[in-house]
Amino acid sequence: VLISGGGISDAAVASLTVSGYADLADAGGAGITLDATANFGTLTFNSTGAVSITEAGATALAGVNTAGALDLNSGGALTDAALASLTVTGNADFADAGGAGITLDGTNNFGTLTFNSTGAVALTESSATVLAGVSTADQLDLTSTGALSNDGTSNLTVTNAAAFDGASIALGDQVGDSMNFGTLTVTSAGAVTVIENSAMVLAGATAGGDATLTATSPLTVTGDVLVAGDLVLTAGEIADAPVFADDRTVNGGVLVQSTGGSVTLQAGDDVDVQAGATVTAAGAATLTAGFGD
Repeated sequence: VLISGGGISDAAVASLTVSGYADLADAGGAGITLDATANFGTLTFNSTGAVSITEAGATALAGVNTAGALDLNSGGALTDAALASLTVTGNADFADAGGAGITLDGTNNFGTLTFNSTGAVALTESSATVLAGVSTADQLDLTSTGALSNDGTSNLTVTNAAAFDGASIALGDQVGDSMNFGTLTVTSAGAVTVIENSAMVLAGATAGGDATLTATSPLTVTGDVLVAGDLVLTAGEIADAPVFADDRTVNGGVLVQSTGGSVTLQAGDDVDVQAGATVTAAGAATLTAGFGD
């Protein structure tokens, strides 16, 4: 246990190795900065100020952790223990090395959230989630107990599957943001809005309210879409002559359904509901080709 009456920092060539539990705390929000060579068995930190920690190996959070702002970089996988908690008043920024992955599924609360990994990222927040800054992952599973959204600085790229679960979901609807996924799955008891700045492959969607999903183009639905309110799926119009591939496609065997509202499928070029696919609505079902021409 290391408790400082002021800030905690290390010199450029310092090294710190703790084979077991490392517990770091400052006083008065002076901050904790350890960016030389550090290795811990498990890690706990507490500061009302900024915390910046770089670990040379894998990082395992334990116990109760707090920070005013957090920059946590791991040389391996970044994980938390079963009973760990992490509260960051401002931005929480996580990164691993070598695609080892980031898994934080304990009790977590962040002001805003940023993450970067070439591997899998799985994050659970016990309150509303706001993405900020540049975030990357090979695969992403992001779960929020509250609303899941982003601010205008957010630039999120997920190479493969991106799955979002929140009380409501609003991604890509801020001026200046950017969202790009390999495939997309959304689950919410409330409303869902997702705007993707590239082609969208919708692997599945469940919403307890309205759902609006928009791709720059094209948009392909490969999994069931079940919505309680109004559903709008849009493949935007771009200047792609003579290819004309701004299509909105529902693959065969897929169900697209609104149990309490309308369904609107629209595309800059073609709307293709393949054989074996089903589109059904409690209200009107509207299919529009050449949308935005």
